[in-house]
Amino acid sequence: KPVTTKFSVIEIHKSSHSTRHSFINRGALVRTNDRDDVVGHDVVKFSPRTHQRFEVKGTAFFKGEGTLKVQGGATQGNNTIPIIGGTGEFNGAAGKVKTHQLSKKRTRLTFIFVQ
Repeated sequence: KPVTTKFSVIEIHKSSHSTRHSFINRGALVRTNDRDDVVGHDVVKFSPRTHQRFEVKGTAFFKGEGTLKVQGGATQGNNTIPIIGGTGEFNGAAGKVKTHQLSKKRTRLTFIFVQ
């Protein structure tokens, strides 16, 4: 029977760079209640499609647990992006990640998936 998992982390933006047609962000993932408790990191590629929309492809790496992969369309600010798979403890994950921008450098990511 499929099990639903839901959890949130805060992504703290660490760096970004541009490629020819997109930009790549890297961030640290920390628990929502403790800025010093780093639980992983992420790498996300944003490719502009129109003035407001982006194609998003990313991977969240969780220490000792595995990865969650996301891919889909998004707009600036708050979004829901499909989770298209995972590895390790997240093997076979399917669902969504909700993003909520808290500040210029901080975004709350809420992962909701079944496996």
